[in-house]
Amino acid sequence: VAIGLRLKGLREQFRLNKQEFGKSIGVTCQTIGQFEKGKMSPRIVIAREIKRIYHKPLDWIYFGDEIIVPKSAVRANANQSSPESKKKSRL
Repeated sequence: VAIGLRLKGLREQFRLNKQEFGKSIGVTCQTIGQFEKGKMSPRIVIAREIKRIYHKPLDWIYFGDEIIVPKSAVRANANQSSPESKKKSRL
């Protein structure tokens, strides 16, 4: 059901009806209805179309995770704000 609610919210955000949204990702309006009711989940091929067209990460589509930050970016940020790095920058 959660996937369906996210997809419905996305569809409504773009002010599309089920037929328009379905056509944009290559499925019927009936399939969109099944997604939104939680009776079906989109196959990976369809989820990738949603990602491509609507710029939503697959993690958001399937799990609701909006922002995905690579571990390397997290580590780099942590190193910049550590007390040791602040000492080094003062030297």
